[in-house]
Amino acid sequence: MPLRRKLAWIALLYFAEGLPFGLIKEVLPVYFKVSGVSLTDIGLASLLGLPWTLKVVWSPLVDRFGERRQWITACLIALALFASLTPFFDAGTPTAGLWAVLLTITVASATQDVAIDAYTIGLVDPGEEGDANGVRVSAYRVALIASGGGLVLLAPLIGWTAAFLIAAALFVGLAFATYGAPRVVVPVEERRRWLAPMRRWLLRPGAWAVFLFVLGYKLGDAAIGPMIKPFWIDRGLSVAEIGLVSAVFLAFLMHVCEKEHAAVQYAALSAVFALSRDVAGAISGWATTRLGYTSYFVLTFFLAFPALALLPIVRTWIHDRDTVPSRV
Repeated sequence: MPLRRKLAWIALLYFAEGLPFGLIKEVLPVYFKVSGVSLTDIGLASLLGLPWTLKVVWSPLVDRFGERRQWITACLIALALFASLTPFFDAGTPTAGLWAVLLTITVASATQDVAIDAYTIGLVDPGEEGDANGVRVSAYRVALIASGGGLVLLAPLIGWTAAFLIAAALFVGLAFATYGAPRVVVPVEERRRWLAPMRRWLLRPGAWAVFLFVLGYKLGDAAIGPMIKPFWIDRGLSVAEIGLVSAVFLAFLMHVCEKEHAAVQYAALSAVFALSRDVAGAISGWATTRLGYTSYFVLTFFLAFPALALLPIVRTWIHDRDTVPSRV
């Protein structure tokens, strides 16, 4: 398959991956804040992201059953359904029903992430990773802007209900589009034997350093993220103004994963990455309430430094992808 065609599919898939993440991490804090939810509760809403951490638990199912592209389409249909239900619950006093809907969105999004990441690693040939990462980062960022910026910008004009319904319509369109993605073949015997390769991969020298590095790499960013938009609202910015304001690490993750077992291995690394984001985000509202915005933001500045000390060990895990046979 020509590289240009691969990159077009990667752009579409990572737009689909970034859209629900932006909905939860970028739109939801604004939606809750303007609805009168406290900073502490907005911070605790970061725990909705736990499926992005725990997805490694069910990631073997994506490798073992069905095709990865079928998983992607099914997840997008689920995202469309539950995004359309979100605005029909009272955001000002979140109930168990609303939390259940939002949690289902993150479960579907996390499962989609597993399938998309594994599909992409299988689609890309050795030497194409740089182009693929550039496209997927850009597409993901466009999706974050479309949701975290675009939907927030539209909400004051058309209302929150219409904004969530637009998100649902986008998911439906993406489901139809991704259904036609080209097939990436993974040998049946490799799909069945995921546990032994996973154990071997985890026992490689330096594994502890890689996981600690992934855990701490963006800890500061994760800690500050949930409080940025509430801070802007408290400083007088309108929802519309917030909407207007709104690659290297992904390449590292690709280079330490094996194509044949990408779903499980990439999910494990991204789960550790998500753990720091969710835990730090969960306590961000509590800490900001007690320290104030200024002191808390200064604290987040120092949180990422410990991960940098692990770089000499981590770099030994980056293997030459040219030695890995293509499965395309």
